[in-house]
Amino acid sequence: PVSLVIRRELNQWLLAARFEGRPSGLDAVSSSIGGFLDLSGKVDDADSSDYWQLFMDGRAFSDLDEVRLQIRAMPTESVALAERALEIAERTGAKVSRIEIEPGVGLVTISWAHNEDVSALTIGAIREALPEATVTVLTAPDTVKRAMDVWGEEPEAIDLMRRLKQEFDPNRVLNPGRFAGKI
Repeated sequence: PVSLVIRRELNQWLLAARFEGRPSGLDAVSSSIGGFLDLSGKVDDADSSDYWQLFMDGRAFSDLDEVRLQIRAMPTESVALAERALEIAERTGAKVSRIEIEPGVGLVTISWAHNEDVSALTIGAIREALPEATVTVLTAPDTVKRAMDVWGEEPEAIDLMRRLKQEFDPNRVLNPGRFAGKI
Protein backbone atom coordinates (compact mmCIF):
# COMPACT_ATOMS: atom_id res chain seq x y z
CA PRO A 1 0.00 0.00 0.00
CA VAL A 2 1.22 3.49 -0.84
CA SER A 3 -1.78 5.44 0.37
CA LEU A 4 -4.69 4.81 2.69
CA VAL A 5 -7.38 7.35 3.51
CA ILE A 6 -10.56 6.81 5.49
CA ARG A 7 -13.13 9.54 4.85
CA ARG A 8 -16.57 10.20 6.31
CA GLU A 9 -18.63 12.61 4.29
CA LEU A 10 -22.39 13.04 4.41
CA ASN A 11 -22.55 10.29 7.09
CA GLN A 12 -21.03 7.73 4.74
CA TRP A 13 -17.61 6.12 5.27
CA LEU A 14 -15.22 5.52 2.38
CA LEU A 15 -11.92 3.68 2.45
CA ALA A 16 -9.55 4.59 -0.38
CA ALA A 17 -6.43 2.46 -0.64
CA ARG A 18 -3.77 2.69 -3.31
CA PHE A 19 -1.49 -0.26 -3.94
CA GLU A 20 1.48 -0.37 -6.29
CA GLY A 21 3.57 -3.33 -7.39
CA ARG A 22 3.86 -6.17 -9.84
CA PRO A 23 0.61 -7.55 -11.27
CA SER A 24 0.99 -10.88 -9.45
CA GLY A 25 1.47 -9.13 -6.11
CA LEU A 26 -1.47 -6.82 -6.70
CA ASP A 27 -3.67 -9.78 -7.63
CA ALA A 28 -2.68 -11.48 -4.37
CA VAL A 29 -3.53 -8.36 -2.35
CA SER A 30 -6.84 -7.99 -4.14
CA SER A 31 -7.72 -11.64 -3.43
CA SER A 32 -6.80 -11.40 0.23
CA ILE A 33 -8.75 -8.22 0.97
CA GLY A 34 -11.61 -8.93 -1.40
CA GLY A 35 -13.20 -11.21 1.16
CA PHE A 36 -14.11 -8.37 3.50
CA LEU A 37 -14.14 -5.28 1.28
CA ASP A 38 -16.36 -4.24 -1.59
CA LEU A 39 -13.94 -3.89 -4.49
CA SER A 40 -16.56 -2.68 -6.94
CA GLY A 41 -14.80 0.69 -7.01
CA LYS A 42 -11.49 -0.87 -8.01
CA VAL A 43 -9.57 1.09 -10.64
CA ASP A 44 -6.37 0.19 -12.47
CA ASP A 45 -3.38 2.00 -13.94
CA ALA A 46 -4.22 5.34 -15.60
CA ASP A 47 -7.70 5.40 -14.09
CA SER A 48 -6.05 5.15 -10.67
CA SER A 49 -4.16 8.42 -11.20
CA ASP A 50 -7.35 10.16 -12.30
CA TYR A 51 -9.25 8.79 -9.29
CA TRP A 52 -6.60 9.93 -6.79
CA GLN A 53 -6.40 13.36 -8.40
CA LEU A 54 -10.17 13.78 -7.98
CA PHE A 55 -9.95 12.40 -4.44
CA MET A 56 -7.21 14.87 -3.51
CA ASP A 57 -9.02 17.76 -5.26
CA GLY A 58 -11.87 17.11 -2.83
CA ARG A 59 -9.61 18.44 -0.09
CA ALA A 60 -9.50 21.93 -1.57
CA PHE A 61 -10.77 24.77 0.58
CA SER A 62 -13.87 25.87 -1.26
CA ASP A 63 -16.07 27.22 1.51
CA LEU A 64 -14.72 30.31 3.27
CA ASP A 65 -17.16 29.74 6.14
CA GLU A 66 -15.80 26.27 6.78
CA VAL A 67 -13.64 25.45 9.77
CA ARG A 68 -11.06 22.75 9.10
CA LEU A 69 -8.66 21.37 11.68
CA GLN A 70 -5.62 19.21 11.14
CA ILE A 71 -4.72 16.84 13.95
CA ARG A 72 -1.28 15.21 13.91
CA ALA A 73 -0.10 12.46 16.22
CA MET A 74 1.44 9.01 16.20
CA PRO A 75 0.07 6.96 13.29
CA THR A 76 -1.15 4.25 15.66
CA GLU A 77 -3.30 6.84 17.46
CA SER A 78 -4.95 8.44 14.41
CA VAL A 79 -8.18 6.43 14.36
CA ALA A 80 -8.76 6.87 18.11
CA LEU A 81 -8.02 10.62 17.83
CA ALA A 82 -10.48 10.94 14.96
CA GLU A 83 -13.18 9.20 16.99
CA ARG A 84 -12.55 11.49 19.97
CA ALA A 85 -12.49 14.64 17.81
CA LEU A 86 -15.74 13.62 16.11
CA GLU A 87 -17.38 12.93 19.47
CA ILE A 88 -16.25 16.32 20.85
CA ALA A 89 -17.37 18.20 17.75
CA GLU A 90 -20.81 16.62 17.87
CA ARG A 91 -21.09 17.23 21.63
CA THR A 92 -20.25 20.95 21.21
CA GLY A 93 -22.78 21.34 18.40
CA ALA A 94 -20.48 21.47 15.37
CA LYS A 95 -22.15 19.93 12.34
CA VAL A 96 -19.25 17.89 10.97
CA SER A 97 -19.31 17.75 7.18
CA ARG A 98 -16.19 15.65 6.68
CA ILE A 99 -13.51 13.82 8.59
CA GLU A 100 -10.48 12.14 7.04
CA ILE A 101 -8.00 9.77 8.62
CA GLU A 102 -4.61 8.93 7.15
CA PRO A 103 -3.41 6.26 9.56
CA GLY A 104 -0.11 5.73 7.75
CA VAL A 105 1.11 9.23 8.62
CA GLY A 106 -0.94 10.00 11.74
CA LEU A 107 -3.06 12.73 10.18
CA VAL A 108 -6.72 13.56 10.81
CA THR A 109 -8.66 16.45 9.28
CA ILE A 110 -12.11 17.43 10.48
CA SER A 111 -14.38 20.08 8.93
CA TRP A 112 -17.64 21.77 9.79
CA ALA A 113 -19.67 24.78 8.71
CA HIS A 114 -18.72 27.76 10.87
CA ASN A 115 -21.12 28.72 13.62
CA GLU A 116 -20.12 31.77 15.69
CA ASP A 117 -21.35 30.18 18.93
CA VAL A 118 -19.70 26.81 18.34
CA SER A 119 -16.45 27.00 16.35
CA ALA A 120 -14.05 28.47 18.93
CA LEU A 121 -15.58 26.29 21.64
CA THR A 122 -15.11 23.18 19.51
CA ILE A 123 -11.50 24.00 18.61
CA GLY A 124 -10.66 24.64 22.26
CA ALA A 125 -12.37 21.47 23.43
CA ILE A 126 -10.57 19.33 20.83
CA ARG A 127 -7.20 20.85 21.74
CA GLU A 128 -7.84 20.30 25.45
CA ALA A 129 -8.99 16.70 24.99
CA LEU A 130 -6.09 15.74 22.69
CA PRO A 131 -2.93 16.97 24.46
CA GLU A 132 -0.87 14.24 22.76
CA ALA A 133 -1.67 15.71 19.33
CA THR A 134 -0.87 18.89 17.46
CA VAL A 135 -4.10 20.62 16.43
CA THR A 136 -3.79 23.31 13.75
CA VAL A 137 -6.59 25.43 12.29
CA LEU A 138 -6.19 25.07 8.53
CA THR A 139 -9.06 27.30 7.56
CA ALA A 140 -11.65 29.36 9.40
CA PRO A 141 -13.32 32.76 9.12
CA ASP A 142 -11.15 35.69 10.22
CA THR A 143 -13.14 36.15 13.43
CA VAL A 144 -12.07 32.70 14.60
CA LYS A 145 -8.44 33.12 13.53
CA ARG A 146 -8.09 36.46 15.30
CA ALA A 147 -9.45 35.01 18.55
CA MET A 148 -6.75 32.30 18.87
CA ASP A 149 -3.37 31.11 17.71
CA VAL A 150 -4.22 28.86 14.78
CA TRP A 151 -0.99 26.91 15.36
CA GLY A 152 -2.04 25.88 18.85
CA GLU A 153 0.34 25.68 21.76
CA GLU A 154 3.60 27.54 21.26
CA PRO A 155 6.49 25.22 20.40
CA GLU A 156 9.43 24.88 22.76
CA ALA A 157 11.65 26.69 20.26
CA ILE A 158 9.41 29.79 20.08
CA ASP A 159 12.08 32.11 21.51
CA LEU A 160 14.54 30.99 18.84
CA MET A 161 11.87 31.47 16.17
CA ARG A 162 11.20 35.01 17.41
CA ARG A 163 14.92 35.86 17.31
CA LEU A 164 15.21 34.50 13.76
CA LYS A 165 12.16 36.47 12.69
CA GLN A 166 13.63 39.62 14.23
CA GLU A 167 16.97 39.01 12.50
CA PHE A 168 15.57 38.38 9.03
CA ASP A 169 12.44 40.56 9.18
CA PRO A 170 13.11 43.38 11.68
CA ASN A 171 10.25 45.50 10.33
CA ARG A 172 7.79 42.58 10.53
CA VAL A 173 6.57 43.00 6.96
CA LEU A 174 6.58 39.32 5.96
CA ASN A 175 3.29 37.73 7.01
CA PRO A 176 3.07 39.44 10.40
CA GLY A 177 1.22 37.41 13.01
CA ARG A 178 0.71 34.43 10.69
CA PHE A 179 2.97 31.86 12.32
CA ALA A 180 3.22 30.05 15.65
CA GLY A 181 3.10 32.43 18.60
CA LYS A 182 1.62 35.05 16.25
CA ILE A 183 5.15 35.77 15.00
